[in-house]
Amino acid sequence: MKHDIDPTILYKFDTLQSFLLEKQDCKSFLRVVLSATSEPETVLSIIFNGVMNLQISALCDSNLLQIEIENIRSWQQEDLFYKVTEAEYETFSFCCKSYDFDILKKI
Repeated sequence: MKHDIDPTILYKFDTLQSFLLEKQDCKSFLRVVLSATSEPETVLSIIFNGVMNLQISALCDSNLLQIEIENIRSWQQEDLFYKVTEAEYETFSFCCKSYDFDILKKI
């Protein structure tokens, strides 16, 4: 399990491939898959657990995204430890309990 992804990795992966919200046993999971303009054969897959306060304005495939993940543990909100925002176009934002990520090569 990996935590607190390096912001330079997030800036590298700037193109949205998929955005899938799932519910299982009253818990929300969001899987976001991003590719890099400079390396289209590599993808970043992030699974956000315990998603709350999800806001989506418009998911447009032509926009290059800038995702930011902020540690908000100091806010002392129950079960919400990260705030996630798409900062460039304000495409989406939400809070979550945790997240895991993997960098994968496309087959």
